[in-house]
Amino acid sequence: MCNAKNLLAVAALALALAACGGGAQQLPDDKPLIAEGGGGEPALARPKGGAGAGASAAAPAPGKPSVAPAVRQALVGEMCLERGAGRPALALLLARQVGWNGDPKELEHLAGRVGARPFTVLSARGARAGVFQAVGPVDLGTESPALTGGYAGKPPCEDKDAKAAAACSEAQAKCGLAVASLSADGADDAPKLRVGGACVQNDKLLLVDIDGDGVSEVFPVAGFLDELRAPAAEVAAAGAGDAAGAGSACTPSFSLPGLVRGKDAKAFRALDLLGVVDLDDDGRFELVVQYRYASLRSWGIYTADQTVQRLTLVGEVTPWSAD
Repeated sequence: MCNAKNLLAVAALALALAACGGGAQQLPDDKPLIAEGGGGEPALARPKGGAGAGASAAAPAPGKPSVAPAVRQALVGEMCLERGAGRPALALLLARQVGWNGDPKELEHLAGRVGARPFTVLSARGARAGVFQAVGPVDLGTESPALTGGYAGKPPCEDKDAKAAAACSEAQAKCGLAVASLSADGADDAPKLRVGGACVQNDKLLLVDIDGDGVSEVFPVAGFLDELRAPAAEVAAAGAGDAAGAGSACTPSFSLPGLVRGKDAKAFRALDLLGVVDLDDDGRFELVVQYRYASLRSWGIYTADQTVQRLTLVGEVTPWSAD
């Protein structure tokens, strides 16, 4: 049986443990586990060269490991206004969770489990064209799973500039890049996306500010094509000699249709930049590139995981089986 002195000692020990954080803590059930961020409505990011939204995190001190930023778990697809037997449908192409995954079987599992989400559909200028509210999977005979649903908004290629609208329609038809969030609130709200821009100098160099520090990285346009005119596994920044003089003379755009034109209409037709967008909200932009061939289109998604001087292909996917 404890005496008063022992009871006081036990109480003091409990208070000390609580002060030192020794007690167990339980997170509320509705607390999102994934950082959303993203700022306001989609708009072309204008880097200012300093800290703030979109700026890269400060470099770690020598000898200290860098801390990976929290990322948005996301679903990436292409929404087409008439693919679902004349109705809107979405081809689910890529999932961003612990890593990037374009395996159709894994995507089919996700489509059945969490596919009923709102997707932000981007226009060719990077603004929100509308929202596709996915209802669930639908069998359209495609390799990648397809989602049926309703769309509220304007066509992704609608534009006051007739020339820009025509170029977008040639590259994308009645389709647009679409992104949904897998976070807790992503079941109800379409994500807010941070977008950037790129431009081309001398038809050879692609200038894009990957990390939002106000300085454009320079990549050879031809570097996005391998010897078979397919997506290259990596794209290294242009050498010092090639990149010399590349500044901000060109005006960045969210998308660049017809970045490269093929000479044989029966084979490779064109390379298009569909968008510069931070798909996973990690502070660095991804490049979504389209490869057009005679019988199909494929996408290549490039990201700078380790260094902004090298883009890595994290997804090579075909939106629909054939066009």
